[in-house]
Amino acid sequence: MRNLLGRHGQLEQGEKWYRQLIASNQNSSWLHHFLGELLACRNRTNEAIASFDRAIQLHPQFVWSYYQAGEALLHNGRLYEAIFYYEKVLELEPNLQQVYDDFYKVYYGLRYGHERLEYWQIDEVIEFHRQIIQLRPDCSIAYLGIGDLLTTKKGEIEQAIGYYQAASYYRVLQTHSQFVEQHWQTEQPHQPDFLIIGTMKSGTTSLYGYLTQHPQILPAAQKEIHFFDYAYSGGFGLVLLTFSTDSKPQQFHHRRSNADLFHKY
Repeated sequence: MRNLLGRHGQLEQGEKWYRQLIASNQNSSWLHHFLGELLACRNRTNEAIASFDRAIQLHPQFVWSYYQAGEALLHNGRLYEAIFYYEKVLELEPNLQQVYDDFYKVYYGLRYGHERLEYWQIDEVIEFHRQIIQLRPDCSIAYLGIGDLLTTKKGEIEQAIGYYQAASYYRVLQTHSQFVEQHWQTEQPHQPDFLIIGTMKSGTTSLYGYLTQHPQILPAAQKEIHFFDYAYSGGFGLVLLTFSTDSKPQQFHHRRSNADLFHKY
């Protein structure tokens, strides 16, 4: 409904309709839910969350109210609050694909905005990542998230190593399963053979996709290094952990893209 109203430029009028309907039927969870969607579309996040919370109070088992609340908070940069709603979604519907799709947004939001997290929130966020791993053991981005949080927020580099290695393993497994079966090692990470340097909207994502389809080019656990802006304090050794290892390095090339070219120091 919100998409239909949006296409016709009637979001304001739609809000009036929903509020009039709610005035005559205050116990309709659907009306509160749809009003929440519309308010979120208008970037009125606090009001949207209030509507979703009312919908949840009336219909606690309706998973989409939790999901839409989490999505609204995520789009507003309120990551820690969003995780609360995503946890509820996983309780009700562990296999809801949209949560795992959104988890990439959660990861990158935390990576670039981890300074927003208070120290007392970190363990809870890490536990959310572990829930994702328990439900989807091959979710490489969840391992990366824990590794980054342990490194940047807690200084527990030794504990982070295993998570970075797991992230690399599952990332390569997605595209080069035969390589993993025959050559995977964890003793010594392989240094990248080449890097792609570019700025935003310069085609590096497409180039990355084309290159990693080649059977002799292995992806790192994540596409972009961000070494000089986010990972510098941990040293390049931590970055190397996100690359795969092999017993025949002359047959395989390791690559990744770089998007920190214009970071201001």
